[in-house]
Amino acid sequence: MSDRRPTIRRRSRRPWLFAVRYVLPIVTVLVGLGIFLINPDANRFEGSAALIGAGLSILLLNVLYRAGVDGDVDRGKEEAARDFYDAHGYWPDEAPRERTPAGGGSAPRR
Repeated sequence: MSDRRPTIRRRSRRPWLFAVRYVLPIVTVLVGLGIFLINPDANRFEGSAALIGAGLSILLLNVLYRAGVDGDVDRGKEEAARDFYDAHGYWPDEAPRERTPAGGGSAPRR
């Protein structure tokens, strides 16, 4: 039963996550454009530019956050690969090396 709780929480957060990542910035930019298109005088231009800038900054903040989180995942994979190399002597995506017999039998004789 404890295994199901994280997935239920994760699923319940997805609509909110989508709304914050994509819907909020798009709506903010569209409201800014709408205000400007209704009456493009100087005062409304400044307000609509502020809303457009806020919407684009929300979107950029979300993109940068996702890039940072993806970098953490990549670093974790790289660390696991290095641990595998330390334990086995070859990288996880390589074929295992053939072991040479003890005593240096791989050197050519003269």
